Amino acid sequence: MSRVVRRGVVVVASLVALAGRSTVGKAQVTTLTPLAFGTIVTGTTTSIAPSSVDAASWRVHGSIGIAGVISIGLPSSLVRAGGGSMPISFCSTCGLYRTNNSNPAGGTTFNPNLGLVLTITVLSDLYVWVGGSVSPPLAQAPGSYSGTIILTATPLL
Repeated sequence: MSRVVRRGVVVVASLVALAGRSTVGKAQVTTLTPLAFGTIVTGTTTSIAPSSVDAASWRVHGSIGIAGVISIGLPSSLVRAGGGSMPISFCSTCGLYRTNNSNPAGGTTFNPNLGLVLTITVLSDLYVWVGGSVSPPLAQAPGSYSGTIILTATPLL
């Protein structure tokens, strides 16, 4: 008999601002949606594609023509309140990005484990989506599991 396990990843966005004059360039990160697996059954793999409405998503707003690095801190496991953990994985094609378009369809695939180095042009929005997979064993304790993804935008001038 399989158990139902509820879990999701809470998305936290952080911003590393460029020090110095404001005319040099800025980036602002906004979290749009968390990565949410919902209810799953133990003994099965559940995957969320980066193009799914359940994928984590952010908007990075750049101004004054800057180049930037988008780094993503990914958890290796989800933690259950009351103890216990479950592994989570992120494949080499589990990330998407798109400039000035909030629809992931037609986005460019990237490896979220490696991050991105991009140029954010004057007043452009970069949208980033990340999916992932969990494969809880049959003996996985039921409960609510959570973790944190940290997206950081660092201007490079």
